[in-house]
Amino acid sequence: MWKIYIKYLKFCKKHNLKAIIPSKYAFLSSYFNLHNMDLTEDTFTFKELLKRISDNDGYCPCAIKKIEATKCACYACRMANNCQCGLYEKINDEQNN
Repeated sequence: MWKIYIKYLKFCKKHNLKAIIPSKYAFLSSYFNLHNMDLTEDTFTFKELLKRISDNDGYCPCAIKKIEATKCACYACRMANNCQCGLYEKINDEQNN
């Protein structure tokens, strides 16, 4: 289920379409604000982090406080392209070409 949903999100982003995000995956809406970052390809890491984020009410599992800046994708991930938990990875320039 989640693989199809992620493909759907990527398709919508690529074609500048508005995606409908169910509440279970609402935290992924910040994904559209990330530049030069993409979701990890490691299936185990992805599943585990989705579970932890969902259990943490959409907040980064690495964050100590539950504030707006720690909603996934957290402020550090959005501004510095640095995802501490590993859900998002930097896109290599080689992949862009």
